[in-house]
Amino acid sequence: MPRRKMTSAPHPAAVSAAGGPRRIEYRRVTLEFMEPLFGLTPSYAKVWEDWIKPAQQKAAAKAGQDIAAAQEEEQAVLKVNTMFLDKGAARERAAADAAAAKDPDFVAEEHPSQITTFAADEHGPFLWSYQIHGHLKEIGNLAKEALGITNLRKKIENAVVILPRRIYIDGTLTEPVRRPLRANTPQGMVVAIAESHAIMAGGRITFWIGLLPNAAQELTWEVIRELLDWGEIRGLGQWRTAGWGTYEVVEWAEETERPPRYVKPVQGVPAQAFEPLRWG
Repeated sequence: MPRRKMTSAPHPAAVSAAGGPRRIEYRRVTLEFMEPLFGLTPSYAKVWEDWIKPAQQKAAAKAGQDIAAAQEEEQAVLKVNTMFLDKGAARERAAADAAAAKDPDFVAEEHPSQITTFAADEHGPFLWSYQIHGHLKEIGNLAKEALGITNLRKKIENAVVILPRRIYIDGTLTEPVRRPLRANTPQGMVVAIAESHAIMAGGRITFWIGLLPNAAQELTWEVIRELLDWGEIRGLGQWRTAGWGTYEVVEWAEETERPPRYVKPVQGVPAQAFEPLRWG
């Protein structure tokens, strides 16, 4: 895929309505995925309830934040995620299992429960803003020594905000892709099967990054832009260690207006716009 030239808006001085300098500055960012983006959100509410929700609450308590309303929103969205599950295939498997169960030697195929997909509402799939925020923190932790900034992850957590909360995806969704998960344990190698929906290469997301004044001004726009350069190689989403989810920054523009809290997508991924994807 040919590389696109990065566009940039004019750079007037960012000022507030009162005429003074803004306390927070923004950049509008568009990412185009060079490789398929694997889903980050569990398809099953129980996985979210048992694992992700407690982890979020623990992190929020440590930071002195109240995230009850945000978690209620996420829980409601999980009920919509079933639109991305292959219900027809699931019914066929269930019928085949029921028929074959008459054979005493039959063992039903275990359908993977580690399915990751994308949060979705009536407008289509999206990424949560904290998933982009977490991506920047991960890259910051990797790059802190090279950039010479101590505790860079914490500085990003405190001084960077991502808007809007729902970042809609413009692209084409794939059928679920199965892959092995391998881990070395004291008992030896353990292999499990994971499954994910993915957005095909060429999909795009647009969001805003806000930067607050920070101590010693170590965290600058130049640093954040360099983190995205690292992110282009590292990738976003599940299975990024295998090269999936790599992207290119195709827009990096100064924003003089306060970004919207909600952006309704112009385009999106239709609920049944599945395409097959093969890996390996």
